[in-house]
Amino acid sequence: MNNKNDNLPAGRNWQTYASLELHPGEVAGEMLESWLNEALRPLALPAELLRKVHASALDAVVCFPVHVRLLHWVIFTPAPQPPDDQTWGFFRVIKNGAMPDPQLGSTYEIVFYLYAEGAARPG
Repeated sequence: MNNKNDNLPAGRNWQTYASLELHPGEVAGEMLESWLNEALRPLALPAELLRKVHASALDAVVCFPVHVRLLHWVIFTPAPQPPDDQTWGFFRVIKNGAMPDPQLGSTYEIVFYLYAEGAARPG
């Protein structure tokens, strides 16, 4: 995964917070939930928001096309990090792209953008 600005929504400074790559046969719900819990623990997100992120991640796994050979999860957060007492929200984007060698199949990228609700945009 590159961190080029064309992958990021305009109007905010984003940073790659965590990422994970797996082959489809390696994906298990418990493993994915464990990775998300560990990756997001430092943000101290509310339990309800974590449940929604987990559900969204699992939903994305259920719908990936059969020709996909690599699943890539990425979590972006604002840079700099908002204060601990901030209310968080998120949205998910799914991208389906070709591998460098077409015979290898394609990648399926599941991208989460966690944002501080009501945070002022940099001007």
